[in-house]
Amino acid sequence: MALNRSTYIKHLRGELSIRAIRRRIVVDYVVMIHGQSGGTYGWRRIRAELLDEYEMIVNRKLIKAVMREQRIAGVPRIKIFRNPLADK
Repeated sequence: MALNRSTYIKHLRGELSIRAIRRRIVVDYVVMIHGQSGGTYGWRRIRAELLDEYEMIVNRKLIKAVMREQRIAGVPRIKIFRNPLADK
């Protein structure tokens, strides 16, 4: 197998890439925000919270993937159906 020596050494040492470190930080924040919301926030609100409160720009796909991995989900809105004829 053709593998650079430096890559092999990094693998042995267990050094994390910048992407892996950032992902771990995002996981911590997503779990924290979801917990603070009482388990109600979905990916849209979590993304807005990350941007507003923590000034972190995170892709929706990453947030969705993290939520899937952590097995957390937001609570869907209750849809209210009204009969337009009942008002008459």
